[in-house]
Amino acid sequence: MGTVNEYKWLEFAAICNGKWIRNHFFRIDDSDAIKKWRMRFNNRDIFTSVCVFAEPKRDCAFVTRIMFFDIDAPDNLEKGRADTLGFCQMLEEKAKIPRDSIGVFYSGSKGFHIEVPCEVFCLQPSKYVLELCKRMANKVVEAGLTSLDTGIYTPARLWRLTGSINGKKNLYKIPMTYEELRDIGLDEIVNHARTSCGDESYALSSFCQAAADWYQKAVSVLEKESNLPPIHRQMNLDFKQGWRMSPCVKAIEEATLADGSRHSLYVHLSRYYAYLNMHPEEIRERILKIDARNPIRDPDSIDRAIDWGCRNPGFTGCRSTVFSNYCKKEECFYAKLKEI
Repeated sequence: MGTVNEYKWLEFAAICNGKWIRNHFFRIDDSDAIKKWRMRFNNRDIFTSVCVFAEPKRDCAFVTRIMFFDIDAPDNLEKGRADTLGFCQMLEEKAKIPRDSIGVFYSGSKGFHIEVPCEVFCLQPSKYVLELCKRMANKVVEAGLTSLDTGIYTPARLWRLTGSINGKKNLYKIPMTYEELRDIGLDEIVNHARTSCGDESYALSSFCQAAADWYQKAVSVLEKESNLPPIHRQMNLDFKQGWRMSPCVKAIEEATLADGSRHSLYVHLSRYYAYLNMHPEEIRERILKIDARNPIRDPDSIDRAIDWGCRNPGFTGCRSTVFSNYCKKEECFYAKLKEI
């Protein structure tokens, strides 16, 4: 997977006048460039990648620099706090992460962030951190901590910079200690976020052997699973000579999609592409090409749609009102293949 020094580039982004500005890459140690980026946007709604790239572009080798989790509770911040504390305890008990190595943050709006430096459990860059975060988040949601956002684990994921202003409520993303999150009132947390508390996490990045042992066991499971043959559901035995693209999907790929329809279409397209056993990055490239004609306001929703679609492959055909608007049944081999 390479050495730490091979991965030098972070992507930086911002939201300005309701639009995303992306694809600006700075070296990870270029503090002046990062400071200027903050100043350019008045330290407001600015983000950086969770991954570090080998080149100044996303389409290259990368490693994940932190273990990260987003607790999103727009209607019940108290539940968000409880879920955050519960997840921190799980990291301590199950993953053996020391409490002082778990970074906790109020996001400045509707929830909390958790970050763990990879140096705590992994001395060398690893390709497994992103997948491991995703699985951990899914498991704790199944266990009842439902505030966790499980749709954020893609190489293109952006992460709000600590000490920056969240434009939704004009509050700062602030670092906290576990004890502060546990003991002080929500009103006091929000009041603290009215002013900057700095741009550094309180989490220590010291190596922990117990956490490293847990990580190696978890990676061993992922490695074994990655060597397994595809499951029967993914074989799509209807297409013995290979997959074909349906006429309605071809029409969608050539269309300029109207506002209000894109997210649902992207979810259905992701499901269909996954049904054809298409690689997630190929799915992303196809959807981004469609979206470029009329970009969706929240580009993160594309990653969430792809993630959900890859976990729930399938094709509803003409039964779906999403696809029916583009239906060409007289040309469709699906109509001949099965009842749709």
